[in-house]
Amino acid sequence: ALALPKAMWVWQATPIVNTAERTALFDFCADKGVSTIYINTGTVFVAPADYGTKTPVTTAQLGNFIIAAHATGLSVCALDGDPSHCLPANHDKVIARMQAAKTFNFNQATNARLDGFQWDIEPYGLPDWSDTANRPTLLVDFLSIAQDLVDLGDSGWPRVPAGVAVPFWLD
Repeated sequence: ALALPKAMWVWQATPIVNTAERTALFDFCADKGVSTIYINTGTVFVAPADYGTKTPVTTAQLGNFIIAAHATGLSVCALDGDPSHCLPANHDKVIARMQAAKTFNFNQATNARLDGFQWDIEPYGLPDWSDTANRPTLLVDFLSIAQDLVDLGDSGWPRVPAGVAVPFWLD
């Protein structure tokens, strides 16, 4: 039988800064055969004005986490996203986070670089989604930022492949 790769989302950044949580995460991944983690990176790629309740994480802490994860055979992708990210007024903020991830990878040793960036924007989480008249505009805005993220991730060096989560029913 073909063994498909397994991945999981980790919405808490605490394993990046807490070694006990890191060990528990890595042990869980090894036990369950998880080969890729999409992990919230806390404040690393976020402008200070947008920190909110995000876990404080430095670039050094993230780099060390990635080195440790890679040493166990795990791939590590940053994870971010909010329904409001599909709104044009927030596109610059989202692009800035993606650019910060590229800058991070540029400044890291090979074994400390992100393997990608997973975006979970979910426009259907916006209050305006319930009015079906708003959906076409929201979908166009969502597809616009999704394309921009993928294009930025693939452009220049270093590449930081970007993926955007899309549920099967959003067709």
